Amino acid sequence: MSNELPVALVVRAATDDEFERVGELVVGAYREAGHLEKEHGYDVVLRDVRARARWGPVLVATPADDQTTILGSATICPSGTPYAEIARADETEIRFVAVAPTSVRLGIARTLVNACIDHARDAGHHAVVLSVIDWNDPGHRLYEAMGFTRVFERDWNPVPDVSLNVFELVL
Repeated sequence: MSNELPVALVVRAATDDEFERVGELVVGAYREAGHLEKEHGYDVVLRDVRARARWGPVLVATPADDQTTILGSATICPSGTPYAEIARADETEIRFVAVAPTSVRLGIARTLVNACIDHARDAGHHAVVLSVIDWNDPGHRLYEAMGFTRVFERDWNPVPDVSLNVFELVL
């Protein structure tokens, strides 16, 4: 894929036969960004798309004219489900946002996040929340540019040496 945004993107739910490809895309994106340098076994969680799809929508972004090419993915994790780490009852949590390394900085992550925001509005939730590792400056800039704000009191550490910053978008 060249570094040009496809004319039109489609965001849709991943299908069962795409789960393995989505998992590999997410692992590749996280590895390329340096998120898997420490061995915490997180790659196993990232690959297991089928498990998280049982609890909430796994979205994929594809070119409108080639819906077999997956450019990115994001998962909506409803509060109270095993993959929701920070969502309260009236919030939508976004996790596992990833863009294929060959397609970064093309607006794909923004498109996926906007689809998650639309989902939250449709669900009647008052906010969208997500966690970003503390050193992920591009992620911080993206979410801040989209209107998310840091919620310092909700920052947390899932494992030693991993600090996650919480961002919230009030709808």
